Amino acid sequence: MNLESFVKTKKANWYRLESLVTKHQGAERLSDNELSEMVKLYRSACADYAYACSAFPYDRIIQELNSIIGRSHNRIYGKRNIGFKAILRFYFDIFPCAFRANVKYVLLSFFVFFLGMALSFSGSFVNPNLPRIFMGEQYVEMTQQNINQNDPFAVYSQSDSPVMSGFIMTNNIKVTFFAFGMGILAGIGTLYVLFYNGLLLGVFFFVFYQCGLLLDSLLTVMMHGTLELASIFIAGGAGLMIGKALLFPESYSRKEALMLNGYEAVKLILGILPFLAIAAIIEGFVTRLDLPVYIKTIFIFFNVLILIWYFLRKPHSYSP
Repeated sequence: MNLESFVKTKKANWYRLESLVTKHQGAERLSDNELSEMVKLYRSACADYAYACSAFPYDRIIQELNSIIGRSHNRIYGKRNIGFKAILRFYFDIFPCAFRANVKYVLLSFFVFFLGMALSFSGSFVNPNLPRIFMGEQYVEMTQQNINQNDPFAVYSQSDSPVMSGFIMTNNIKVTFFAFGMGILAGIGTLYVLFYNGLLLGVFFFVFYQCGLLLDSLLTVMMHGTLELASIFIAGGAGLMIGKALLFPESYSRKEALMLNGYEAVKLILGILPFLAIAAIIEGFVTRLDLPVYIKTIFIFFNVLILIWYFLRKPHSYSP
């Protein structure tokens, strides 16, 4: 079934569900038959949403259905304590689907970050002082001193693991939420955060490249960076969604566009919180270990496979 046929077949049920929800929000009371009909239509809309996520992952219809389902759920079930099953459903169904539906923003986020990293790394060949400009004299001197002492990644083992892990997680949360929050500046703030952090990573790698340790530095960083960078890209994508709603609301009012995109963006932000925690644990407890290259490679490869499986797996259902 193509998108046009899907919408044509289902839209009457969606409009009826919206009308019942609107009536239920007003002064009128729904009859028992209407309440039963609203529940049936809600469950049908949930199934339609799950199908649309799989068949039309990049179409605006997903956001519209999501809005209808959210309003309907609140009217039918009211405010309830969030249970363990609801949390599992969010992280195993809702978040991956939200990611796929908005992956173009995440890819743009990745591109801006990578562009900054590539420019600073290549620019350091022209101006070798770029690492000192971006990272500061003290950090570069410390890194070079560690390299000369045959312990290039001593920065990861200088603190107790639990303390370092907690500090890293706090810092990662700040960066990701900053990338997201700056989207309110029409997305320009998010682009700046992504590009600047890309610049920092590029000059970081150049310092190790000069000492013939580019591969070692890349593998060491990506042991925790696979999840950490994925989180930053997703947060950046969420920020760009906010910026897009402000600049290009399309057929919606700016307020409606902000509500729709904001709801999707918040799901992305909530979804990456476990990623940030796991990345901090890896950086605090695993990255500090002096592991062989093949172990690091296998570890990174395993992380990538898990991410691919997690985001591409088909959701079960959105029914409560």
